[in-house]
Order: sequence, then C-alpha cells, then structure tokens
Amino acid sequence: WGNELPAGEDSVIAAREHRKYLRVPHEVPVQLRLGSRRAPAEARNLGRGGIFLHTQAALAVGEQLSLEWTLPGGRVVAAKGVVVWTQPQSLGTPPGVGIEFSELTAPHQKLIARCVVTRTRQTLRREPKRRNGRRTGSS
Repeated sequence: WGNELPAGEDSVIAAREHRKYLRVPHEVPVQLRLGSRRAPAEARNLGRGGIFLHTQAALAVGEQLSLEWTLPGGRVVAAKGVVVWTQPQSLGTPPGVGIEFSELTAPHQKLIARCVVTRTRQTLRREPKRRNGRRTGSS
C-alpha cells in the first residue's frame, strides 16, 4: 500500500479502537448509489477497510452500495461496499452506517492508505509525548 507507518504503529493505534484497520477523521460529502437510487451522505472517518457515514438513507445491514468521495488534494475515490452496522438516530447523534469496502482498485487503496498515514502522523505530532507511560506537558 505504500507510505506505511513505522513498524507496528498502525496496528497499535488500531488496537486502541478494537479495529482491524486504523480509522482517521475524514469529514467530506459522499455520494451513495443503491441500484438506481442515489443518496447523499457525510463521511466521518475513513480507514483502509471501510468508512463511517452519517446519512438519512434507510440502509440495512448486508445492503450493497457504491460510494464516491474526494480525498484531500482533489482525488476522487470510487468504491463498492457493504453495510456492516447501523447507528440509529438518537439524542445528539445523527443516523449513520459503517461500510466495509468490498471493491476498491489498487490505486484507490493507495490513495486511502496515504490519507490515513498522513492524518495519523499529523495526529501523532499534536499528541503530547509520553514518558514512562505518562503524558508530558500540561494536563
């Protein structure tokens, strides 16, 4: 996938979230296609294996769809995916769906990986350094 994090860093961060792949914040509009139906959505986070979307579209676990969105730098990504979990609307939380990618071209895989690595490095630079398991700096 190229532009990998230092050995083990990706898996350590992903383990914090109990995920197979690391997710990073990625808030952009996404266009969904469900057969002949189209629906707008808003991405909230992105990883190599999938994306979380806020959407008003009524989607069920197992439903297959096509997605298209733009990465930083203007590159458009197209993918196919399957709904693996849903989040109903609740107080302060809009409805959403977790999508696992089922089809993604190698160039798009590399673009997503590069985006994840870049965002992760930016986040790690902003976090206070740890010394003996404790954060340094102001609390």
